[in-house]
Amino acid sequence: MNPARLLTGTEDARQPSESDVGKAMASRVAGVRLTAIICVLLVPILLLSHLTLSNLRNDMTITDREITGVHLANIVMPVAIGLAEGSLGPQEGAEMLAKGGSAAQALGLQTAFGELRGRTAQPKISTGEKLAHIVRFIGLLGTESFLLLDADAETQFLGQTNVQNLPDLLQSFHGLHATLQDSIASSGIDSTELKMLLYRLGGLGQSIERTRNSVVRAQANSNDVSVYDTALELVGDISDDVKVTFDVIADAQPGAEWLSLTMISQQTLDPKKKYRLERAMWDQTMLRLSHLLGARASSLRNQLYFTMGIAALCVLLGAGAAILMFRSTLRRLDHVELAKQQADTARLEAEAMADRVAQVNDDVTALNRDLADKMLRLKEAQDELVKRGRMEQLGQLTATVAHEIRNPLGAVRTSAFLLERKIRDKGLGVEAQIERINKGVTRCDNIITQLLDYSRTKQLTCRAENLDDWLAAAVEEDAQTLPQVVEITCTLGLGNLEVPFDPSRLRRAVINLMNNACEAMVGTGDDPSRFNTAHPRLEISSFRDGPDAVIRVSDNGPGISPENLVKIREPLYTTKSFGTGLGLPAVEKILEQHGGHLRIGSVVGKGSQFDIHLPIEGHEQSFTEAA
Repeated sequence: MNPARLLTGTEDARQPSESDVGKAMASRVAGVRLTAIICVLLVPILLLSHLTLSNLRNDMTITDREITGVHLANIVMPVAIGLAEGSLGPQEGAEMLAKGGSAAQALGLQTAFGELRGRTAQPKISTGEKLAHIVRFIGLLGTESFLLLDADAETQFLGQTNVQNLPDLLQSFHGLHATLQDSIASSGIDSTELKMLLYRLGGLGQSIERTRNSVVRAQANSNDVSVYDTALELVGDISDDVKVTFDVIADAQPGAEWLSLTMISQQTLDPKKKYRLERAMWDQTMLRLSHLLGARASSLRNQLYFTMGIAALCVLLGAGAAILMFRSTLRRLDHVELAKQQADTARLEAEAMADRVAQVNDDVTALNRDLADKMLRLKEAQDELVKRGRMEQLGQLTATVAHEIRNPLGAVRTSAFLLERKIRDKGLGVEAQIERINKGVTRCDNIITQLLDYSRTKQLTCRAENLDDWLAAAVEEDAQTLPQVVEITCTLGLGNLEVPFDPSRLRRAVINLMNNACEAMVGTGDDPSRFNTAHPRLEISSFRDGPDAVIRVSDNGPGISPENLVKIREPLYTTKSFGTGLGLPAVEKILEQHGGHLRIGSVVGKGSQFDIHLPIEGHEQSFTEAA
């Protein structure tokens, strides 16, 4: 009697009604639908949050890049002013620039910055050329750090002031002052020098006007216009002195005395005063620019945290709402309570059989536990045996088999030989049985030989011989033991090339490959109806492949399937109904001892190809006879 049937026999009368089942299903469907709706509503919120977060991260990256650009500019521009006013030497300027290496690398300007440092450190380059190179670098810095492309108008105009106008103003003033000093040194002024001075003054005036315009525009777009008052006053001071100088030089005549020029140079265009004004203006505008970028970075971080918090809150609220709705629908599942009552009733009705079923269950559980424990221990033992060397045990077993079986096999072979001699030509009709005995003994002997070839590693006795001559003799001798139906060809292509090898071990490898090919095509060769190949053909050839001499054994048999091709190198793997599965691994071990290797190629339906690669140069052996 089936206990399970007894346990469930009374349940049919207590199954829930169709209306109860329908209500339960409707409640579950409603809960799933509500959950799906909430999840769908969360998708656009999450997408919008993702886009917002991506934009904020992008804006933070740009802002950080601009802050890095401001930091690098605050290193480069003071060096330019110091070089212009002569307070810094070439080496001092290069040492100050070294502080901006990491910032330049962050902006991808390490090459241009390295060139700038190199030029600054060279005393042979004039200050004007160094200033020109610094001005170009600061302009490149403004582009690469996005200061000139900022979306905020005030920040953009401040960047324009600091990375374009002020460096250009510094270069223009230095050029004017240098030209003026040249004129003073000549103790007079000719028409060419006068024109050059006026040209320099005009360029300086344009630089001042551009600076003034950019500061005015920044002030117009600022929410704190008072911070620009000092900067505009500094621009006005520089502009007034330039106007006075322009009027004096414009009234000068060629040949003017150097005294008036000296007064202009020392008083109206005092370099120390002008460079001090430019440094003060640079500090004013850079301070404002740094403040704006810092405030923006802080605001972006706050927005990022706020957006992430809102997104997380929406997800939590949505998930919580879904869980609550789903749980509220589950409360309506009265079928759960009905099923519980039904289970209690069935339990009471089955108490009569409880002891027996419990005993059976306990026994089965104990057996299952014991079986699982034994299987686990068996697997662990198997894994341990594999780790310690399965092939080592196979070698010991093979040595025992060879010792215990080969002697009886020799006695059987000798007895069969004596019987064959005694009954020869007597017409007893037992010749076929004796032949079967001989074939069986030969087959057993071959199996033992394969096991020994794989499990025992003999030390090679290599000598350099003509490989083609040896191969021809070996194939001719071994062909006598192969099925006569197989057509065997031998093509030699090594000429007189001598290769170091062990003749007996290499012969075992070639014989194994030839036997495998014949067995794949015709089996034992005694039943044509069972041949896999209509016209079996075995080709043995030799040729040179780079540093290797190659012996190729190919056939036109059925070929090897891709799934078997990846397994045939594994020990004990075979697709034949006979054999040990150690023939091919034994071949690979023999070639490994020679320092060579085996390559296998096969096409299903067209045949297989086995290439024995032997190094032409000698191979040092370190193998010893296994115990």
